[in-house]
Amino acid sequence: AMAAWFSSPIELAKEGALTVARRHFVYLQESLERETVRVQASLSTLPLSGSKEEIEPALEQLRNQASLFSIKLYSSSSEILAEAANATSLIEPFREPPLNQSALASALRGEAVTVPDLENSGKFIRVYAPLKNERAR
Repeated sequence: AMAAWFSSPIELAKEGALTVARRHFVYLQESLERETVRVQASLSTLPLSGSKEEIEPALEQLRNQASLFSIKLYSSSSEILAEAANATSLIEPFREPPLNQSALASALRGEAVTVPDLENSGKFIRVYAPLKNERAR
């Protein structure tokens, strides 16, 4: 019975499933990176010198338009300046992984970084990207 698990048709099916999963991951990653560029462009036109209460409605609108789990604006000291997140982000199994300090440092240097993260049973693809906004804090 065990020999059947290692037969050629089973191996081909397994390899096919892995190929589909890898392609889907690349598609999601590329889609997220495109949405990030669009969100960056939208944010660059907003006056970001206001309070969280003034900025977060615009972030929520962008998050919904892009179908993102969350958008967070960080300061250079890793402080969250403003954020918009899906309501499920408050539920333990759906919480986001902690901030990736190395990726944030890269974004602060002007580099966009895409990071796959796991948190509990959740799988996240996160993009840390610089915000070029002359009106930002």
